[in-house]
Amino acid sequence: MLGYDPFSMTSENPKTTISNLDGATSSMEVRGFNLNELTQSGGFEELAYLLIQGERPGEKEKKAFGEALLRGLELETQTRFAVHAFQKERPPLVGLRSFVSRLGSLELLPQEALWAGAQILAGMAACLAGFVRLSQGQPLLSPKDSPQQDGGFVARFFFLSFGRPPKQPEERALDRALSVHAEGGLDLTTSVVRSAASAETDLVSALSAGLAIWNSPIQGEVSARVSQALGEIGTPAKAQAWLEKELGSHHRIPGFGHWVFQKEDPRARILAEELRNLSRFRNSGSELAILQELIPLVEKELHLAPNVQLYTGPLFSALGFPSPFFSSLSACGRTPGWIAHYREQRPQALA
Repeated sequence: MLGYDPFSMTSENPKTTISNLDGATSSMEVRGFNLNELTQSGGFEELAYLLIQGERPGEKEKKAFGEALLRGLELETQTRFAVHAFQKERPPLVGLRSFVSRLGSLELLPQEALWAGAQILAGMAACLAGFVRLSQGQPLLSPKDSPQQDGGFVARFFFLSFGRPPKQPEERALDRALSVHAEGGLDLTTSVVRSAASAETDLVSALSAGLAIWNSPIQGEVSARVSQALGEIGTPAKAQAWLEKELGSHHRIPGFGHWVFQKEDPRARILAEELRNLSRFRNSGSELAILQELIPLVEKELHLAPNVQLYTGPLFSALGFPSPFFSSLSACGRTPGWIAHYREQRPQALA
């Protein structure tokens, strides 16, 4: 064991080689590659492979991993029944954690980290898409139902959620949204996953612990709180009055401030770009207009910059996902990073 102590970590003394969050330059690297460049080129599938396996895939490896992800999106009959049962749990992230726990209890996973990761990630996405469908009174779908059979993992996930293939701006936005959540450095949830690994627990148990912490007001729930705040503000003209009221009540303003990125969260910059693109594509942008009014007000009053969660909720909402699912979506994105940290903390556990 590496003797990992999450309480002694600082941003100046990281204990991981998986990522580097540089507050001075407001930049982030994953396995030595700039995150923005990764989201522009390889996309979420390649980033997930890079995190879990430690290197970028060649064409052969990329194809095999992509095929494994697509196979994992096809839920077998028993699991489909379980999804119907899990979707009654609220919030949806609790049902998602139940699904992940079931993988361990039934010993469904291969021993190789890459293929276990593909099965976990795809299964979580299929389970979450099922929750979305059932919440709207619609039946579960199979990837085989899609009229677009040449689509990749993100496109199929979108289809399983909404019953139609995504348009190009929608697929790109969802892909980059999942990608920016794939790794967050040594934050609270990663510390929990690594602590579980230090206790020599199995991968599924460690991921379940991470999901339990993600289901909290200071982690995965922040994106939904941002959307709630934007709904309370209503129009850009009311942003200042809302902020004054919240500050007067000593409420924390969701979506601002970061433990490393004091000036700008580079992941927020990526999502802001996608939200602008999606707003133009759909000829809408009420939440974006409110954000553009709110951000300089918060920066002036609190000297806090936007973090990734400020744009996560509005972007998922623009894609059509209801707010109860925001934290589960970002948890799916984070799963490759958690698996990578589990492997780094306990390298002997998985091949």
